[in-house]
Amino acid sequence: GDGADCFVDWSNNNTMVESYVNGDFNLSTNGGNSWSSIVSGITGTAAWVAPIIQSLHVANTYYCGYQQVFKTTNKGTTWTQMGSIPSSGQILYLAAAPSNSLVLYAATSGALYKTTNGGTSWSTISAGLPTSAASISRMRVDNTDANNVFVSFSGYSAGNKVFVTTDGGSTWTNISAGLPNLPANCIIYSNNTNDAIY
Repeated sequence: GDGADCFVDWSNNNTMVESYVNGDFNLSTNGGNSWSSIVSGITGTAAWVAPIIQSLHVANTYYCGYQQVFKTTNKGTTWTQMGSIPSSGQILYLAAAPSNSLVLYAATSGALYKTTNGGTSWSTISAGLPTSAASISRMRVDNTDANNVFVSFSGYSAGNKVFVTTDGGSTWTNISAGLPNLPANCIIYSNNTNDAIY
């Protein structure tokens, strides 16, 4: 059906998070036998497919996106807004930096944001990206370098498929050469490699 983001807790296989449309997030702590809602304290409206991810550093910490980014440190019992992103759009994608717990990236279809202080403040890092011609479809962060980030784009804008930054979004390089003019709907970074991406 209309499923959305989900994950199994990396520290406990019996803990799972699933979601339905418009940010309807639910938690199971018994391997999926029962579920409970975990949206208390989240405000605003969510996208049809809203993102929710688990922290790579602290198992009980999750991040989710509505019109702002929210954080829970108790597996969704309570949520707090992480600063204020200067956008009226809905957050579609989140990516946490494996090497730095304070760095998180968030994206709408037309803008990319970054925090380096755990969400106290956010900066827009879209300059140099083809956001007027294509929509952001995913981003991935190098597992050893929080400033090395890859962004993919959907749509049919020829030559605008994948961009990389090595300085945390200050500058971007187009690395789309060789890709056909088809939507690039996702991207994966292969950990501990010399920037092997799929």
